[in-house]
Amino acid sequence: MHDLTAVDLITKKIQEHHEYAQAHAQTAVSHAVEAGKLLLELKRQLPHGQFLRHISKNMKISIRQCQRYMAVSQGKSLLALSDLTGKSDMMSYLDARGER
Repeated sequence: MHDLTAVDLITKKIQEHHEYAQAHAQTAVSHAVEAGKLLLELKRQLPHGQFLRHISKNMKISIRQCQRYMAVSQGKSLLALSDLTGKSDMMSYLDARGER
């Protein structure tokens, strides 16, 4: 027979981690959307043909990552969780609201 107290504690910890993961995933998506909006504004501000050069020279963000941020900020694309953390695992796809 299982120790109910231990089971309850584990269950509670799982729920806490789940809620934390969801809250931070939503925060990460919100930051990605804002980065995309700012990238689009930067592109409008720079002379034609200077945007990619500016990113390469002045930012530690890949061109492809910038494209992902811009697309998700315009609602054109879903954002994979791995797009925010790295390419090791394709866990989930989230839209600008943090929903599947």
